[in-house]
Amino acid sequence: GVPMFPYRYSGRQHHFRIHTLAAELELVRELNSQLQRNVGVYPEIKAPEWHRQHGCDLGRLLLDCLMDFGYGRRDDCVFVQCFDPRELIRLRRELNTDLKLVQLIGNGKQDGVDHERLASTAGLAEIGEVADGVGPAWQRLVDADGQTLEFTGRAQSLGLAVHPYTFRAEQLPAFCDSLEAMLLHFMGAVGVDGVFCDFPDKAVRVRDGLRQAVAT
Repeated sequence: GVPMFPYRYSGRQHHFRIHTLAAELELVRELNSQLQRNVGVYPEIKAPEWHRQHGCDLGRLLLDCLMDFGYGRRDDCVFVQCFDPRELIRLRRELNTDLKLVQLIGNGKQDGVDHERLASTAGLAEIGEVADGVGPAWQRLVDADGQTLEFTGRAQSLGLAVHPYTFRAEQLPAFCDSLEAMLLHFMGAVGVDGVFCDFPDKAVRVRDGLRQAVAT
């Protein structure tokens, strides 16, 4: 009952109802059409093994729903992410999806998955046989002083995009005094390919500023 981030939206009227994936995809499609944009989607398959044990094949349902809205080719503006490497293998080899896949990497062992091994050179090489990128916790990419560790370079040398999570204004590392500074450090010095951020407007501004600086 205690909000984790009390300074964010604090509405208490509870008018919201469950927002389905199909409703979200319809919203994105219509806004892209009206605003002449090409904003993509980045859905995550949560606990796929647990859901299958309860009669729900989330992976298949996700792919079917994405296909209904025209997402089926590798160059479509969508990434599918999951912490469970077995599900990504299944998506690629059993369900034959051509969509871009991203292996999320946490810490320790979770749900029978050894994330420390996934983060190793051998683990990243295996991921590269199936997925197009990795989504590690940002703490894997730098030390306590913000110095870049080897993870990003290793993954990118294997052809994997690196999209660390999660950048939040309320959870800054000691070496950054603002979310913008944190984003700038990871997008610039560390050299990641994208980020998961709870404040996407700020992330886009930092990204565009970096692009403009490079262009000039």
